[in-house]
Amino acid sequence: YTDEIAAIAKKLTDFEFIPALSDMDSGDEWDGATGFIHELVERAYTDTGIGNTLEAYACGPPPMVDAVLPVFQKISIDADNIHLDKFTPATS
Repeated sequence: YTDEIAAIAKKLTDFEFIPALSDMDSGDEWDGATGFIHELVERAYTDTGIGNTLEAYACGPPPMVDAVLPVFQKISIDADNIHLDKFTPATS
C-alpha cells in the first residue's frame, strides 16, 4: 500500500508519510528510511517543539506499538491525538 499512502500524503499538506524498513535482506533495493520506527520518530521530532501540534497513528505488531508510545509521549503529543492499533493473530 506504499503507493496509495504516498498519493494521499501528496494531497494532504499536514500529512507526513515516511515508509521505513526495520530489516532488509542483502539483495533488497531500498533507498528509504531504515531502522525501528520508534527510533526514527524520536530522531525526527525530539526537540522540534511541534509535538503538541501533531496527531500520531501507529499500527503493527504489539512490540512496535509498545515501543513507539513512549516516544510519542516524550515529544509531547497529546494523549487524545495518539491512535494505536496492535495487530494480533486472529483466534479460531
